[in-house]
Amino acid sequence: MEYCYAVNMIHLPNFVVQNGSTRSEASFLFTVIAIGTILSRLTVGLATGPNGLDPLLLNFGLTAFIGGSVHLPSPYTSLILQDL
Repeated sequence: MEYCYAVNMIHLPNFVVQNGSTRSEASFLFTVIAIGTILSRLTVGLATGPNGLDPLLLNFGLTAFIGGSVHLPSPYTSLILQDL
């Protein structure tokens, strides 16, 4: 898992810059990754705490959130599809 995270940190910004984005937009990707990491750590902390969330609520809530976010268009979708 750590190796995959390191590969993203090295190659994703270069990929975005090579496909026409600015360096500041590429650096914004680090902000998005950091916010996602913080939110996931908070969720895990709430779930595993002494008065944690109900596992069923956690399962359905995360599934709905991930399912909804998959359907949101990414600003880089067209760039990724061009490379396929």
